[in-house]
Amino acid sequence: TINLLTGDVWLFSSQPNGLWRSTDAGDSWAYIDGVEVGHAGGQQYRAGGGAHYLGSVGGVMFTPDDGETWSLLPSSGANILGLVGNGDELWASNAFPYNTNAHPDPFKPHVTAKLENPQAWSVFDSPMLTSGAASMAYDPDHRILYTANYWEGAFRIVVK
Repeated sequence: TINLLTGDVWLFSSQPNGLWRSTDAGDSWAYIDGVEVGHAGGQQYRAGGGAHYLGSVGGVMFTPDDGETWSLLPSSGANILGLVGNGDELWASNAFPYNTNAHPDPFKPHVTAKLENPQAWSVFDSPMLTSGAASMAYDPDHRILYTANYWEGAFRIVVK
């Protein structure tokens, strides 16, 4: 997956190769240690002022400086692929457990946190699913969160 943080600052994520950052629009790349990437790249949310959030195997990653340094946000879940925000709040989804042999028991895969305190994540009221969202989108006019889930298809969740 390629994520554009700014015009010249790009991220490349690959399960076997990890997370890489370019500051010259892809001419050269530097490896970012400490970020575990899944086989499907997590969504990125741009919060402004150089702050970005990225879904990863370990949970939601945060950078305050256009990807130069990264930290894992505690209690943000695991295997995060879907990630979106609205300027005040973040929503993320545990896209797995994914197992080709059997569906796991239903659970609530979606979590939320306020941007003012992104260390305080909580599960929010959403449908019980056997896998979460690989992709999420937010409609600010109607306060609707759209989730594209592996086994259950698409959902529309009204958020407060």
